[in-house]
Amino acid sequence: MSFKLSAKSWERVHAYQREEIVRLASDRDHVRVISRYPYYARIGDLLGSGPGRVLEIGCGPGRYVALLASLGWDVVGADPCRFPSWEAISKYRVVTWDEGVYAENLPYPDGSFDAVACLGALLYFKDPKLAFSEIFRVLKPGGRILVRSVNRTNLFRLVHRRDIDPATVSSYSERELADFVRSSGFDVSSTFSYGFYPPVLPGTWWYLVNGTIPISVQDAFSALTPPRYRVNVVAVGTRR
Repeated sequence: MSFKLSAKSWERVHAYQREEIVRLASDRDHVRVISRYPYYARIGDLLGSGPGRVLEIGCGPGRYVALLASLGWDVVGADPCRFPSWEAISKYRVVTWDEGVYAENLPYPDGSFDAVACLGALLYFKDPKLAFSEIFRVLKPGGRILVRSVNRTNLFRLVHRRDIDPATVSSYSERELADFVRSSGFDVSSTFSYGFYPPVLPGTWWYLVNGTIPISVQDAFSALTPPRYRVNVVAVGTRR
């Protein structure tokens, strides 16, 4: 994201994000509840809990790695970059971290995982078709995939005719995401959209949703937004 915030505001956002990650890694009871929220892509419902081996591609700082590990999964977090928060998560959960990994060339044998989570990284894949052929390859038959990305028809983009994140390579509407996942060899069982993103003052909104506006209020804003204009789309599928 390229928002114009003061140094103090960025420091506060980063502090909140660090605290959130630590709680996701350390508090299993909390995770069992919040993992079913749309805010967290309903991982607790759509992927469930372990045992099982799950790969999160493009895991970034590790927010969902922490959540999945606390749900009981054996987690591999893969990303092109390494993040300092990985060490904080590893204080609470045993996680395998793989840096220098790109989705288009996964360094794992065929059928290595029971599930794959891709919770934001699809937006930046240079070759989404190749990436999803790799995901298909490393999943076991019957393995599940959970994908979340930014909605191509979100309200901000509708008004401004540009992406929220200028680094965006590709985005999908809810229906387009389902079609893409299906075309990659998966049976899609469900999709949904979630989240409000205003067409004005995006930096202020980003600041407020990182520690000021509670999830319950964000849920209310999402519910008031027509589904096709919400900011995120999610699809879950099973490898044929």
